[in-house]
Amino acid sequence: MRHKILAAMEDSETKNPTRLSAVKECDETFVLESLKGTEIPAGYWRGARRHGAKAKKRGISNEYVCICTGIGRESGAVAISVNRAKPDESELRAAFNGYLDENTLVLCDGLRSYGILHTAYSCSVKDVNLETDKYFHLNNANGFHSFIKEALRSFWWGCNEISQPV
Repeated sequence: MRHKILAAMEDSETKNPTRLSAVKECDETFVLESLKGTEIPAGYWRGARRHGAKAKKRGISNEYVCICTGIGRESGAVAISVNRAKPDESELRAAFNGYLDENTLVLCDGLRSYGILHTAYSCSVKDVNLETDKYFHLNNANGFHSFIKEALRSFWWGCNEISQPV
């Protein structure tokens, strides 16, 4: 069922793409790679993870998939799976291609790669860590990350409740 929902969401986004304008919060989050429902190929670099097991390595590693998110303060949200590390400039340019309007104020957490949005899409890019005004925050993006992780948690095998601990 999860694949059908994701396919329907992708189809809807293709027919009517989300446009993010005015003030947009951009950030990235990392989730464990899931091969649920697929057969792990012979010689794959890791074995199967059973019953919601954790990653073998601490911190960001090749076991995590990076999801770049952009959420508008008024409306609209975009979540795009990019790679297995912090996104670089070319990946961010490709991820937000077609989603950003000109003269958008992009708020980010200081990752240098977000600077490409200024040159590629004529956006203003602000680092919220350097700003003192309470208007500059990533609360909406972080809430969206929580929503994504809660939704993924419901697909764990054997879980009946979404509120299971990670």
